[in-house]
Amino acid sequence: MWILLFSILWAAPYPATSSSALVSDNSYFYSDWGFEIEKNTIGWLRLVPAQSDPYFLASYKPILSAPEARATLNIRVDPLAERLEKGSSISLSSYIKHWTQQFPKLGMDVTKVQYTIKNGKNTAIVDSLNQTTKIQSRQYVFWQDTYAAIFSCTDRATEFTSSLYSCEKIIESLRWVK
Repeated sequence: MWILLFSILWAAPYPATSSSALVSDNSYFYSDWGFEIEKNTIGWLRLVPAQSDPYFLASYKPILSAPEARATLNIRVDPLAERLEKGSSISLSSYIKHWTQQFPKLGMDVTKVQYTIKNGKNTAIVDSLNQTTKIQSRQYVFWQDTYAAIFSCTDRATEFTSSLYSCEKIIESLRWVK
């Protein structure tokens, strides 16, 4: 009886939704932009971003980390239509060239750019390092027809190799649903 009552009180208005007891916060991430990330089994917690930026979708951080740890995976999208004149288009390489020219203004040195196919999409991988703060970053820019999905793994340079491994495990679980 108590179990039934507890289940009813904990249940979501719509079963198997994010507020339901059936689905934990880290079970998966679904985006209206046409992709999802499968269950997180590596011990990173998904944080809900502020609603002030509709293009910043999610942030992940390791659950067990030192207080000074800076490891994060941020997921955002960049709608291309807002940057283009009607009827025009842009390539992944010109998009990357434009944005990597902005990195020095943020104190970041681009150390490597490579293009590949990842998770079935044309992808740019951009490595960068801030020499002053010793923060290292790798961005995966997945190219869609109407937007770029940007997954940014960031940590202190001394910890980057180990946190990048975990960050990439989350990215590997990315699936395109649209």
